Order: sequence, then C-alpha cells, then structure tokens
Amino acid sequence: MRCAALAVVAGLVACRGAAPIPRVVKVGLVGSFEGLYRSYGYETLYATKVALAEWNERGGVGGHPVELVALDDSGNPEQARRQPAELAADPDILGAVGHTLTHTTEAALGEYARVGLPLVSPTAWTGIPRAGWVFFVGTSYLHEALAAAQATGATLGARLAVLGGGEEWLTLSAWWAMLLTPGEAAPADAQAIVLAGPPDRAAEWARAYAGAGIPLVGTSDLAGDVFPALAGDAAAGTWIARVAVRASAAEWERFRQRYAALAGAEPGPRAAIGYDAANVLLAAMDRAARSGDLTRAGVARALRDTNWRGLTGTIAFQADGTRAEVDV
Repeated sequence: MRCAALAVVAGLVACRGAAPIPRVVKVGLVGSFEGLYRSYGYETLYATKVALAEWNERGGVGGHPVELVALDDSGNPEQARRQPAELAADPDILGAVGHTLTHTTEAALGEYARVGLPLVSPTAWTGIPRAGWVFFVGTSYLHEALAAAQATGATLGARLAVLGGGEEWLTLSAWWAMLLTPGEAAPADAQAIVLAGPPDRAAEWARAYAGAGIPLVGTSDLAGDVFPALAGDAAAGTWIARVAVRASAAEWERFRQRYAALAGAEPGPRAAIGYDAANVLLAAMDRAARSGDLTRAGVARALRDTNWRGLTGTIAFQADGTRAEVDV
C-alpha cells in the first residue's frame, strides 16, 4: 500500500510539471456540398483545408491547434439561414468561412450577427448591412457585373438591361439600368444584358437572350461548371467577371501544388478567394489569441484590423465589413 501511494504522489508531481495541453479551437465552413452546386462547396473546402494545414504546421493560431467543422447548405437559402446557429452551438467554433453562392450568403447574414459569430465570406456581396460580424473578401456583385460589361466594350452612361437584379441597379449614377422581367424584350440600345441571378436561372436567361445580339454578362457566381452545363452554347457568349488573382508565379505554384495534392484536381475559380478568406479568419484568430482575447468578439475586433497579403492581393476591410480595394 505504501509503494502504491508513493507511485500516485510521484505521478501527481509529474503531471504538475508537464506543459498544459493547448486548447483546440475550430473554424466553421458552410457551403454547398450536395446538390447542383456541390463543386462550389468542395473547391472552397479544399482551399480552406490547405490554409488550416499551413497554420497548424506553424503551430496553430496563438499556439492553439485548429480544426475544421463543415456544414452543408446545398445552395438553398433556407438551409443556409439555419447553419449559423448550428455552428454557434459549438463554443470552440470562433468564426466561419462561407457561403459559396451570393444568394445563400445574403440569406444567412443576419443570423451571423444574431448569434454573434464572425463570418468571412468569399462571395460577392449585395447592399445588405452587415452589423460588424460579416466581412467580405470578395467585391460587390454590381462591381463584378459592371466590370464584365466594360470588358464587352460598354461605356459609362450606357444602357444596361438587368435580369434578376433589384433596386440597387436604379441607384447607379454612371450607368442607365433597366430592370427586365424574364421574357421581356431587351431595348435595342442596351449595350449589355446582365444575368444577375443564381447560375441555374442565369442559364435559362442566357439561352433565352442569346439571339438578341447584345452581349451577356454575369458575376462570379457563374464561374465554374454549373452555368456552362446548363446554358449550353449560350455560355460561350457570356462575359463573367470575378476577383483577380494577384499572386506571384511562385506563390500560386505553392498553393496549386498543395491544393492539387489534397483535392486530386487543379484549383477552380473559387479556390484562391476561398484560401484567402480562410487565411484572413485564421490570422484574426491568431491576433486575438496573442492579445489574450480568443473569443468570438475578439476575433471580430481583430478582423476589423485586417491587413493580409493574399493570393487576390492585399485585403483590408472598411467599417461596413466590405473589402477596401479589390481588382476584378
């Protein structure tokens, strides 16, 4: 009995002298992993996994290892709206990346603010207020669409026919936008037809208006495999704008190799900006940890001070959570 007691005491002394095990923290990811848009979700998933692996190889965020929790929204706004609360139920999840389509991100924005969970989104944004919890690595979908229109030769002050757009188009001062009802003829003097809806609807409109003799333009939501598959020959005549990659050849090659090794495929159009979104969130978590405020509110505060050099250029946020400067 005496020997056993001594062994227990010795064990307690050894435990007291051991280094504490660091807390594991988590990052959430919400994307379309099932259904029509599953490729969008998996591109972002693999890019996020590359970023997490690199941070963990360097010791984690502020010395804390990081794990990933991924949830599916299937490209459905109602399902997207439910996922922030699901993530927030896990106290170790300190922030999220998502979603992978503009309309699913838009549907969920208010929920991230309601549950107090920081979101870094790689998608384009609309005009909805963000209340300090949502940060966009992408640009506005208006910016993307207008850049695509200018690439076709449309000039400032020109008339644009817009399918699927809202009243935000009517506030433009440098362009003359007309909102079309699907099936309505585009005005003959329109210099571009904007496909402002999700890829499945945009594909229907592209097929319907391909013979109008007016250039078709779209946003980053149309980049990838879904729109061409649904639009058929009409996709070949559609101009699409998205955030540009500004990495050096060496930086891109390092990322490309790691992504391809993990995904078994080359990076798609969402890979670079998904990687940047994950890195921006992880860097904010690292700063919050080092300042002694590794909480969701602390991560949100750190995100406001972001200055990250990513594959898509320098990322910093304005007061409303939108990116200060971005090239398309």
